[in-house]
Amino acid sequence: MNATLLIATSIATSVIAGCALVLTFQGWRDNRDKLRLDLFNRRFSIYQRVLVYYKALLVWKGTEEQKALIPPFIEASREALFIFPKKSGVYEHLQTFWNHSWKIVTHQEVMTVFAGADLYGDEETRKQRRKIVDERMESGTWILSSLTELEKLMKKSMSFERL
Repeated sequence: MNATLLIATSIATSVIAGCALVLTFQGWRDNRDKLRLDLFNRRFSIYQRVLVYYKALLVWKGTEEQKALIPPFIEASREALFIFPKKSGVYEHLQTFWNHSWKIVTHQEVMTVFAGADLYGDEETRKQRRKIVDERMESGTWILSSLTELEKLMKKSMSFERL
């Protein structure tokens, strides 16, 4: 009888240990997936703020509503420095995005300096004005294609294909 009780206790202990192991493993997987989802949400929030700013840049008129999108974009680009791997290139791309967007955002203000330069300015002033207009056009073209590149850079860090 003692041997039977000892064997039953050993089996019960092994079953309980096995169940604890399975539950611990499942908890670990759930926590890992929760962490990945939380990280995805933080990264997607960055993408959303960039997307809103991108859309505004395509039709930039310098309204107060559009200007209000600049601080959230700056915050998103700074967050990207810490939340995306360095090798992803996301932060660097957002810095280039910012450089090009700034030429679009400040274009009207810069051009007011050259008001009337076509008619009354000297040759050097007209060249400077033309250079600014060309840079604005180049930045607009870069911005148009930038979102596709950003999505490509973000995809590896945000993909759930491994689940």
